[in-house]
Amino acid sequence: MADKNPEVTVECRRPISGFDGDNNTIYSLESHAFCNSIVIPHSYFGRLDAEPYSYLRVSPVSTDDHCEGAVLYGIPFDRKTGPDSSLAALSTNLMEKIHPDLGTGDRVRLQSIDFPSDDELVVQRPYSGEQPSGCYVSEKTLEKIDCNVNDDVEIINTQTGGRAVNEVRLLKLNDDSDQSVRLSLSIIQSMDIKPGNQVKIHKKVNKREKHLSERLKKATNKVIYEPLVGSRTINLKVCRGLQQDEERDIVRIGSSTRQYLGIDIQDKVKISWKEKQVVAQCLPPTADNDSSNQSLSPAEISIPSTLRDKIGVNPNDTIEVRRDSKYMFKEQIGLSILGILGVVFGTFQVLNSTEWIPVFVSLLGRIQATLLIFGIAGILSFPTLFLLFLPVRSKVN
Repeated sequence: MADKNPEVTVECRRPISGFDGDNNTIYSLESHAFCNSIVIPHSYFGRLDAEPYSYLRVSPVSTDDHCEGAVLYGIPFDRKTGPDSSLAALSTNLMEKIHPDLGTGDRVRLQSIDFPSDDELVVQRPYSGEQPSGCYVSEKTLEKIDCNVNDDVEIINTQTGGRAVNEVRLLKLNDDSDQSVRLSLSIIQSMDIKPGNQVKIHKKVNKREKHLSERLKKATNKVIYEPLVGSRTINLKVCRGLQQDEERDIVRIGSSTRQYLGIDIQDKVKISWKEKQVVAQCLPPTADNDSSNQSLSPAEISIPSTLRDKIGVNPNDTIEVRRDSKYMFKEQIGLSILGILGVVFGTFQVLNSTEWIPVFVSLLGRIQATLLIFGIAGILSFPTLFLLFLPVRSKVN
């Protein structure tokens, strides 16, 4: 059955080449760079019964199937310099995502998406002490947005369009307010908001179930890599990357943030947005062989468009960043191999000197006895490995 929401049609134009004049002045948030976004006139949000920085379903007018196309983030043109006619700025890769044959000059259908959302909430200071990081709201607000405790929600700064994803939790009983939200300090800093500002929250759009392989990787990371090498997560605001970093899988982070994450230059980090994740090499905020400095605050990360496209994140959004535990494990295991071999050799020596090896061979046979001895050595290697990884683990623990 067709969606009953209001709809409009607009003509597609490429952001850089499709508009006359000074293109940098017609976008209210030029830094978004149009990743997973469509830019339309302010007046069209009213016609769609939607708000700026909400999600819109974009589909080709050549089909009657309203479910075709893509769900994109709606960004307004600048009120004064942007067009007020039926034009939309849309990157080439998003045109192809909506329909393979869609191009400049073609028209698309826009519809708002019914998504439970609360009125703007006033940001309060984060809880002090050992409270878990999260987005704290009242039980009534939780019901309005149709979410459960520990679900991930999207937080939107309605002044800049910046988004963040965080687990939703309940406010304390003595602090319960239907007009308030408490956010972690790193979210507040990375979203450029202050206590007293207002934000909107709602359920995540296009939630995707993780494949079995993804769940296995996550479990391995939690059970093996992170306990050995340690882990620390931080929320950072996405900034546009340097041109020379395109196609190189490189991000740039300031020195204090690298120190907090426990990484050095050229180490790898994981950057996560919703259910998507990519791994990139970390460099300082200065371009190689370039005299110009890229100014980044401790709450910012520079990501080129080729990496942003992989996870569907915009500049101004807040992502999760942590050091790549698997990479750190591989780097450290090479330095620890002698210690592990020493444990294996020592195990054989002890069992041989106490004459347990002949007993195992007589009871189990040569092959089974050998496997048993290697198993004992493997078990004894874990405490040794834990100690050998202490220097890299101490950077974050």
